Amino acid sequence: MIIRVSLIGLMLALPMAAVANDVLEDALSGPGFERDERAHARKALDAQVKQPVRGKELSAQIYLRTQKRLAESFDHKIPETLAEPTRD
Repeated sequence: MIIRVSLIGLMLALPMAAVANDVLEDALSGPGFERDERAHARKALDAQVKQPVRGKELSAQIYLRTQKRLAESFDHKIPETLAEPTRD
């Protein structure tokens, strides 16, 4: 009699354990447990975006000058050698 009750209890407990295991996996699989595939630099930039701005930002005039200099750098051909001449 005890064996039958134990077997019946075991038969009832196994499906419940399987359901509980699925629920447990769903509970643990969230954004905190997913593997982050972003590159280290991307993670750092994303963290920087989330932080409040500290100090002052660049003025519009400095930003525009920088962008202009950058654009002008593309107007020049790349030299065939990067070494600087030592004689005139």
